[in-house]
Amino acid sequence: MKKSKFSLLLLWGVVMCVLCTNVYADVPFEYETGASIRSIHTADGFVAAGSENKYVYLFDGQGNLKWKNPTDGPVRSVFISDGFVAAGSFIFDIGGHKTAEGDTGTVISGVTTEDSHIYLYDTSGSVKWRYKTRGGVSSVHISGGYVAGVTFKGHVYLFDTDGNLIWEFKNYEGFECANGFYSVHISKDRVIVGSDDVCNSDAGFVYFLDINNGELLREHKTGDVVWDVYAADNYVAAASQDNYVYLFDKDGTRKWKEKTGAGVYSVKIYKNYVAAGSFDGYAYLFDISGNKLWEHKEGNFLNEHVNSVDISDEGIIVGTWFFTYLLDFDGNLKWKWTNPSGGEAVVSMDENYITSGISSCIGSVGYVDIFETGKEYKKPISVTSLIVLGAAVLVLVSLGGVVYYFGNKGLKKKKKKRRI
Repeated sequence: MKKSKFSLLLLWGVVMCVLCTNVYADVPFEYETGASIRSIHTADGFVAAGSENKYVYLFDGQGNLKWKNPTDGPVRSVFISDGFVAAGSFIFDIGGHKTAEGDTGTVISGVTTEDSHIYLYDTSGSVKWRYKTRGGVSSVHISGGYVAGVTFKGHVYLFDTDGNLIWEFKNYEGFECANGFYSVHISKDRVIVGSDDVCNSDAGFVYFLDINNGELLREHKTGDVVWDVYAADNYVAAASQDNYVYLFDKDGTRKWKEKTGAGVYSVKIYKNYVAAGSFDGYAYLFDISGNKLWEHKEGNFLNEHVNSVDISDEGIIVGTWFFTYLLDFDGNLKWKWTNPSGGEAVVSMDENYITSGISSCIGSVGYVDIFETGKEYKKPISVTSLIVLGAAVLVLVSLGGVVYYFGNKGLKKKKKKRRI
């Protein structure tokens, strides 16, 4: 019977350890919005997020909401730098062929976009300026006192931070052919743009524009749409649907291209590394010479494509359809967080924070998750699971008590006293 008591005590100890581990697991700050989060960026101690509910959100690193400001459409791109927050609205209509006044209409992959806006805020939430664009804004960037934005109708805009338009580059060739722009990045004396080619479904372009006047200095044709471009130091990386990661020097000379297992949606450069994520769910790390150091896949779901990657000294953060996870520079998993509602994630990181913006499968809800660097995050047991586990523990303890009672008292016959 002593062994039974010991077993019950041991079981109770194990259960309590599980519960304590769950309660004290590192969990991120989480903020729920009224619609999916499509863009996120963290820098300078702030986190900016753009939502399908037409709002731009700004948080501090502890997750406190500083402000949220309305725009005229879903927000597909945000960026923080130099004390400013840039955002772009993306007003579109599928099949409706809505166009701006005087515009014959530009149809790109069956989607027409209306005139939208580029917004610039300061970090206190004041609107510094906004500018009406031709088409939905798909990407914005701030660097060196400049603000750049590109649209789905093939327009590139460059401003100073006071809102003065420095130049506009138009890649508008009429109804039949209009190369839509998907990504923009400012690099010293260049503005880098990634596009598709509507006339040729098997082509895309990386454009190198002069930052002073918008002159097209060089273009590189790829095998499909270029979803993402990123510039750092003297290099430019591009992610293409043709399954390749490209690296160029700052003048547009291609250094290398490396094949992945599917279309590449996101790319980043950090020091001597190039990180990328593809539609088949793999994250990749290359060195600056183009050698593939590793590839990593965390899920085996059909939709487990990598939407977004970022990289810093902390490692490589990966956002997929179901997970947000961190890898070290050897490709080993440091931690993995299950996205709320199984939604897809876009990610960003700096030296202090890792952020994830979730587009929920539910559609009417989105999330902003903020993780601190230097911690390992673990999804806690759900409340329902805790209730079930607690009930099971109570049942086991109760049964153990019953067994103990009847084993020691209930089944023992009382001895009759002898009469003298």
